[in-house]
Amino acid sequence: MRTFALAGCLVVTITIAAFAQGSQAANEALWDAARAGDTARITAALSQGADVNAKSRYDVTALFFAASSGRLDAVKLLVSRGADVNGQDTFYHATAADMALGNGHTDVTVFLVQAGAQADGALAAGVQSNSEAVVRAAVAGKVTRQGLQTAMGMASAMKREALVPIIKAAFDKLPAEPAAPVFKVDSAALPKYAGTYRDNASGLVLTITLQGEQLMGRVTGGPLVRLVPSAEDVFIINEVNARLTFSGRGGTIESVSLVQGPANFTLARITDAAATAAPSTPSTHQPHQPHQPHQPQHPHPPHSPHPPALPPPPPSHAPPVRATGRHSAATALRATAMVSML
Repeated sequence: MRTFALAGCLVVTITIAAFAQGSQAANEALWDAARAGDTARITAALSQGADVNAKSRYDVTALFFAASSGRLDAVKLLVSRGADVNGQDTFYHATAADMALGNGHTDVTVFLVQAGAQADGALAAGVQSNSEAVVRAAVAGKVTRQGLQTAMGMASAMKREALVPIIKAAFDKLPAEPAAPVFKVDSAALPKYAGTYRDNASGLVLTITLQGEQLMGRVTGGPLVRLVPSAEDVFIINEVNARLTFSGRGGTIESVSLVQGPANFTLARITDAAATAAPSTPSTHQPHQPHQPHQPQHPHPPHSPHPPALPPPPPSHAPPVRATGRHSAATALRATAMVSML
């Protein structure tokens, strides 16, 4: 009896291993077919047990391979079979829609947004690339209030006159946000926030002044904006949904973090002497681009001192390439965030 039981367990183990091996082979066939846009082979791989959302290295799925290669028919087939349109890879941290637009496949991006892909990234990239088709699809899809606000500021700063009214019309249709509770700051504490702050990486200089009992902010060359307290050491700029968070020790403010959408700056407080010696900051028309690692113009992974090793063959394991995409949109947003704010 014991021998029989052991033999039965062995058969089950072998069967499971064989099934797993067969499924992996089907998954690899699916990835390869998706890259080629071969819908017949995609259908065959799925019928042989391939998982439509099976993840290759860097969590890349068949949808990524098809989208990044501009295979619209393959993308449609995969989505109809349950492909996750909002999955992200772990290399670029992008979605299939981002990958498609980054490689110039607008039709694929539009389809994926219409199929339910989260649209904030596509909207920003559509503004950057001046694609009205993508912007219209994005504002009609799953886009957030913050995504619309950021894109509107970006479109204004980049002088995308045709896109601004499209984004604004979508924003105006949103229900009004409930009024935030009023946060009171002791007027005696306001002077500690006044001063000059600089982000060494970008050269951005922000000056905070106190006018009566109201804090005002100004980037060099820009107009004054009003800082509204929302929490302890936190102020917002309502017009552009930007947030300033001050940090310090012993009652002395040492730095301020500025966040607007994907843009995030940390500005250190500087002395009057250092402010005088500081290099001139960028104008609102020609913003200085914060230092970024080299972004290749050809479809290669982003450069870094120790880039992740790309996987060896089979080629279906490699992440799909892209020329621009979500990181480019984020870079543009970061470079224009303060211009749009001021």
